[in-house]
Amino acid sequence: MKGIIFTEFMEMVEDRFSEDVAEEIIELADLPSGGSYTSLGTYSHAEVLNLVTCLSQVSGAKIEDLVQAFGE
Repeated sequence: MKGIIFTEFMEMVEDRFSEDVAEEIIELADLPSGGSYTSLGTYSHAEVLNLVTCLSQVSGAKIEDLVQAFGE
């Protein structure tokens, strides 16, 4: 999956929640990439699924709502 998806997702997390939440979900997800993304990179789609799941756990929001918010 293209890195632009990851950078935009993390930007949404920072804007709608906080930088602290973004850092927390990266730590919680224990990602192979370490959560360091570039817009031109390519990463496993499993990482973004993991990030969304962790954000749901941390924020209490439903996964479906988070995916919709990201799509907007």
